Amino acid sequence: FMETKKTIRILIAKIGLDGHDVGAKVLIFWLRDQGMEVIYTGLRQSVEQVVEVALQEAVDVIGVSILSGSHVSIAKKLLKRIHERELDDVLVLFGGTIPKDDIAVLKGAGVHGVFPSHAKLEEISAFIKENVKQAGKKGDSSRFLQQTIGSCPPFFQGIAERIRHRESMDKIMTAEEAALLFRDGMLVATSGSTMGFPKATFGALAERIKAEGGIKIDLLCAGPLSSEFEDVLFEAGGIRRRIGAVGGEKLRGGINRGEVIFIEGKGSSLPLQVKRGWFGPLDMAVIEAVGLTETGQIIPSTAVYDAPEWIATASQVIVEINLNRPLSLEGLHDIYPRGDDPIPVVGNSNPLKRIGVPYFPVDPGKIKAIVISDMGDKPSEEAKPDAMGAAIGQHLVDFFRKEVAAGRLSESWPPFELGFGELFGSMMKKIGEGGFNNFCFHLPMVTDPVFELVEAGRVDWVEAIALRLSSDAWKRFEQEPDRYKKLIVLRPFTVINSAELIQRMGVTAINGCLEMDLQGQVNSSHLLGARIVAGIGGTYDYARNTPCSIFIARSTTKGGKISTIVPLVSHVDHTEHDVDILVTEQGLADLRGLDPRERAREIIRKCAHPDYREMLSDYLARAEKEPGHIPVLPEESGSFHLRLKRFGSMRESGS
Repeated sequence: FMETKKTIRILIAKIGLDGHDVGAKVLIFWLRDQGMEVIYTGLRQSVEQVVEVALQEAVDVIGVSILSGSHVSIAKKLLKRIHERELDDVLVLFGGTIPKDDIAVLKGAGVHGVFPSHAKLEEISAFIKENVKQAGKKGDSSRFLQQTIGSCPPFFQGIAERIRHRESMDKIMTAEEAALLFRDGMLVATSGSTMGFPKATFGALAERIKAEGGIKIDLLCAGPLSSEFEDVLFEAGGIRRRIGAVGGEKLRGGINRGEVIFIEGKGSSLPLQVKRGWFGPLDMAVIEAVGLTETGQIIPSTAVYDAPEWIATASQVIVEINLNRPLSLEGLHDIYPRGDDPIPVVGNSNPLKRIGVPYFPVDPGKIKAIVISDMGDKPSEEAKPDAMGAAIGQHLVDFFRKEVAAGRLSESWPPFELGFGELFGSMMKKIGEGGFNNFCFHLPMVTDPVFELVEAGRVDWVEAIALRLSSDAWKRFEQEPDRYKKLIVLRPFTVINSAELIQRMGVTAINGCLEMDLQGQVNSSHLLGARIVAGIGGTYDYARNTPCSIFIARSTTKGGKISTIVPLVSHVDHTEHDVDILVTEQGLADLRGLDPRERAREIIRKCAHPDYREMLSDYLARAEKEPGHIPVLPEESGSFHLRLKRFGSMRESGS
């Protein structure tokens, strides 16, 4: 009879207080892909527990993954217990953070194989196959296998599907090990928003900086990142300079106190400026992904944003593969490198036609680390109903109907670009109830209001740079990714926000702001002209290139103490030449075809809150008596802001 080859049975163990097991889980699924049966003990096991499981399960191999530094003492205790329980024929392996000098010590104590963190997965599996004694042991591992599967994220299963480029397997390391690649003064780029940013690597970097100090990086990302990212790294003292936009509240405070240098990014111009060397050499790009292709190219996660430019420009790349993001995202992306030739998006008729590739192109040699993460995002909160947002939406519905009636807008709508914030959910819901269909969106973020219209079957297509969904909306997307991939495509920031496409496709842009003035100028970024809120971001691209630039805001904030309409904004992000329509809950001011005096009257009449109309009208009347094309009183134009600073309100005394 032919002897039946027995399946190798392996027990992977975490002994002691070591609480990190991502590397161990990667090894588990690699070994399973090699045809071995693997049992996992879970975290924080004792030597006695591990040996008893090994005895009960009749394993051929005990593999101990350890990062705590106590490998020598644990090995001695483990080997002693193995001998006491008469398991001397079991192969014993140790792996993890093990100094070179300790390898000989462990082998001298009786450990058969030692694999430091840089060891290749192929090397480990080959060693096991060559050295295991096939004793034909049997055991019931069903309970432990169930424990393993239950304690692992579902996407850990089939790690070989994620990393199809076998040569990259030896680059897998823990986030703590990847954090050691950073040096003081590095220019580091990343990508994402509230979703799609790398979490584990920067979290480990923050912990390293807290423990060791001496490292500050220049952080580059065109858009605002989550507070989970920016604030954690800032509080560790790890950010010297932030380039792009601000998302973290604590980082924002640090910038406004002068503790962190901030350079505001000009929309899609920023990646191109980095490629031209404006900020010096780009040392590192850290990118979230869902996997690597057979040729080592990076499969994006929920954001494309500026990642292609960072990867192309950086000297080194760290890829953080997020197992909480399904591999079914593959194909959602269309990565086209911006060059000198026209962008070949086929107008408004078929913009979903792919013009690039479904991955981030990269020289695999640039990838210095692959970090496996199972950390979820803190999703955007679902927008709450907002009466002012609904009122703004109704004003826009009325405006669009008039445009259709006047023949300036056809029934075939132009694409919309939308900002994000508390007003936009109710605003877009009201527009959606306005009897319009066949919406198209060309915008930075796919937010809940857009996604809900997609779900309702009222959207022809969406092209964006990232998803920014609430947890409920993300769950619905995750359940039917193939459905949404037929209607949504994610492209690079330099493509979506390009002046070329915005102009050619006739995108109507609707964005929020902090304040508007009587000239029609808009401040999107700085309170009282000084304190940064987020940054100009992508509105820089849209306001300057759209055929219809719309800005929305509440007419007052802080319980009426602040008027959004002021004589002159305290900081100008968008001049009157970039603004066509202003909207508050009070009304809509159509500024097209008006001279400066007409614009000022229309803004007061349509957009200002009743509590401030008389004050603004009085200012305008006196300004109009002065000679000049634009009615302005330089000595009084900042009076609203001065009152706010001195008295906590823009209202005049007694009003």
